[in-house]
Amino acid sequence: MTDLRIWLWLLLAFSLAMPAQAGPWIRDAGDGYLKLSASNFKGDQYYRAGVATELESGAEAVSLYGEVGLGRPLQLVLLMPYQVATNETEGGVRYENHPLGDVRLQLDADLDAGFPLALSLELKVPLYTPVAEQSLTGDQQAWRTNFPDVGDGNVDVTLKLQAGTSLELVPGWVTGALGYTKRMGYYVDSLSFAAQLGVWLWPEHVHLSVYTQGNINVRADPFPELLASRESVSVEGTLGVTGLPHLEGVSVMLGWGQVVYARYAAKGSLMSVALAHEW
Repeated sequence: MTDLRIWLWLLLAFSLAMPAQAGPWIRDAGDGYLKLSASNFKGDQYYRAGVATELESGAEAVSLYGEVGLGRPLQLVLLMPYQVATNETEGGVRYENHPLGDVRLQLDADLDAGFPLALSLELKVPLYTPVAEQSLTGDQQAWRTNFPDVGDGNVDVTLKLQAGTSLELVPGWVTGALGYTKRMGYYVDSLSFAAQLGVWLWPEHVHLSVYTQGNINVRADPFPELLASRESVSVEGTLGVTGLPHLEGVSVMLGWGQVVYARYAAKGSLMSVALAHEW
């Protein structure tokens, strides 16, 4: 688990590890959106399966998020993250794990409902080997259970319905999504939800948005001390600036978020910065 934080290289390759936020608006063929972002998460105690530990958890991430129109009614969405997860003891001993995270590939289809309404199918695939399955030696093997995982290493398939509308009273927009996640293997399926409210403080130049997302399991894990399906609800606020002089389609975003509820996972706060381009 050598330190691979070569940030310059990473910023050319990856961005923030958050689920896709495409929304129900489907882009025309060839139109697209690309976002490069970096984040820092500071959490409380780390969970080993469903058992809380005395380790403090944290994570840094960079990821690449993109949308491209395939021609009506389809759109493709991709999220590719790289993460540096850390656990730290009260004595200041740090344990790090820094692989690629879960790649998410999503296909959106416009339902031609007369308003923005899309049906989406998302596939989540881990690009890492869970710590428990890694070949470690020496001290790393002795302290294997102290090293953090960047995810559960599971393949998930989510079917969701997304809807949205533009606001007229004040310039802005609102979106919402509901989904069902089928989790392969022995993990419990879950219901997912997301909502976003955005307003233009300066139309076409400065916007403020609040985004919330979460997942709740459809039933309890039979043996959470051995295999725990995580639940969480988070809220994130974002300030975005676009329409920069001589930089058509470019925007800069600053975000701050909080995991307000978590089960078998750390609660904590998130800060992010992003650079995006739309064409």
